[in-house]
Formats: sequence, structure tokens, C-alpha cells
Amino acid sequence: MRIAPDSVAGRRMIGWGVSPVELGRARLFRWDRQKGGAITVALPFNRALILMRGRYLTRGADGALLDGRHLALIRHEFCHVAQLQRWGFLQYWLRHLWARVRSWSVLAAGSDVEAPCYEAQRLAAKDFE
Repeated sequence: MRIAPDSVAGRRMIGWGVSPVELGRARLFRWDRQKGGAITVALPFNRALILMRGRYLTRGADGALLDGRHLALIRHEFCHVAQLQRWGFLQYWLRHLWARVRSWSVLAAGSDVEAPCYEAQRLAAKDFE
């Protein structure tokens, strides 16, 4: 699924600094087998696939994502989509791989590639406190 810029979730993302271009370059899919809540997979031509656990993809009767705290994790993943747009496909993969090697962690939470995204997630979550 994609997040439409004029949807409730799309307006929330844009308010948090996600561009409509970034919204259009990523697709979200339910995937419950990854470590953590979600993972962004960079695809060629600066496209992204965001694999998310189902509990973060809460939808209404119309199929659109509902507003709520679960959007904070989606904001984190769109931070990675922005990185992909800035760095390009190869540089994105290399930086993320190196961050995980340096930190000896799949999550690499303190790395220079993950820290800004965790901060974006934290700030987004504050809107629901």
C-alpha cells in the first residue's frame, strides 16, 4: 500500500517533514518476520519497500491508515526513504551495512544512519502523549 498525501496518515507524515515525493516512492507491506517493527529495503531507482509488522498498519473501513501512535514507527521508516533519496541506492546500502558492522548490531540504534530516524520517531510519538 502507499500513503496518499491527502489521507489522514499522509497529512500527518507531511506535517512531520516527509515530502509527497517520499510518500510516492515507498510502498508498505505487512511482514511479521523481521527483527523489530519494520525494515526499509532500498530498491533500484530510489524506490523503497517498507516491511512492517501488521500491528503498525492499523486501517479504517476505507482501507486507509488510521491516525495514531503507530504512525511514529512509519515516520522512522520514511526517514530511511529520505536517506535513500539523498544518498542513492548504492550509498544507502553501503552506509547501512557499515553502520551495522561498526556497531555489531542489526538495529545499529546509535549509528549516524539510525540515530536521526529514531529521533524523528521520538518526536512523532510526542504528538500522541
